[in-house]
Amino acid sequence: MTGSLRGPGRLLALAALGALSLSCGGGLAPPVAPGPPAATGAAGLPEGAVGQQSLFRATYEGPEGRGALRLTLRLAAPDHYRLSASDGFGRAIWSLEREAARVVLVDHRRSSWCSLGDSLGMPELSLSEIPLSAIPAVLLGAFPVAGVAGPEADVVDAFGRRWTGRWRDGRLTSWTLWRDGEPMVWWQGAGAEGTLSHRQGMQLRWRRTVVEELDPGLEVLEIPADYREGLCDVARLP
Repeated sequence: MTGSLRGPGRLLALAALGALSLSCGGGLAPPVAPGPPAATGAAGLPEGAVGQQSLFRATYEGPEGRGALRLTLRLAAPDHYRLSASDGFGRAIWSLEREAARVVLVDHRRSSWCSLGDSLGMPELSLSEIPLSAIPAVLLGAFPVAGVAGPEADVVDAFGRRWTGRWRDGRLTSWTLWRDGEPMVWWQGAGAEGTLSHRQGMQLRWRRTVVEELDPGLEVLEIPADYREGLCDVARLP
């Protein structure tokens, strides 16, 4: 196989999902201080999210510049989703599909595609610390670890990563992913809006603009016959 698939890096620069920042501070409230960890499971999802299609308007900013894009999340099942990105003119940039352990990333600008393992993250998304399974939860404003409720939480996921979160009136308002005792990635949100920041100076902001029922039986992501198979630029978790 030849080549390197880098299209999503310009999105989030995420997917995943992804996620660019003005600064680590970025005007956000201080992260929740970590405490004693507790074991827990995989990513959680908002109630009723399965079977929906969500459209987002997003902007990002980071060392490589700034831009805007549109995201479409199709959540067919807890372990099956498709995330697609397009530019302001509606031109496809990339598509990411995860179904159980099968993950495919298609770069429409380079006419390339690659296959990922679910235990991999994508550095160019600035979400290499976040499992691909958690990207829908992040975009939909849910805590990335399942079975956790507020008003405050401090947990360790299956990858050994520490997450802290805060809730207000039963609604998640912020969470932080820690590394070596320091905040690495943090999120704040309210309603349909969210802001994801990375310690390396990148930020992604998004707003969900449309929610509709997803047609049953989401078909497997089709790869055009003339697309070449390439190498994904990935990092192994954790």
